[in-house]
Amino acid sequence: MTPLITGLKLWARAIILNAVVMGIGFIPVCNVFAIAVFFAILLGSIILTCPLIPAIGGLLWVYARLPYHTTDKFTWLLFVLIGITAGYYILFMYLFLPMLPAPLAVFIYGTSIAVAAAAFWTKSSIIQLNNYHYEQHLV
Repeated sequence: MTPLITGLKLWARAIILNAVVMGIGFIPVCNVFAIAVFFAILLGSIILTCPLIPAIGGLLWVYARLPYHTTDKFTWLLFVLIGITAGYYILFMYLFLPMLPAPLAVFIYGTSIAVAAAAFWTKSSIIQLNNYHYEQHLV
């Protein structure tokens, strides 16, 4: 189990959950076309967030080496993941879509919920990564 593989799992789950949250959010507006919104957000998120995969892998590498209890490290990881994701989307929106600041907050909230849910969904793999690193570096 490597940090990059665990990071890829976390990233993929966050992408899927983000698309589901946004698709559900568009049901009152788009009715049956919310399914198309789901697939558009899924594809757009995959393309848009590919650069975050090495960053997530790096965070998991740091996570495995922190000298704290697993729960404390997971809380730190969750906070940093949400912060990096929100910062990434805010930077992207302000650079390429400066005319849309109002829906940005809703998008960031939905993405934060998706990242938190994906982190809890991947928690067993993250803890397994921590245990593997701990066993490999016993003194």
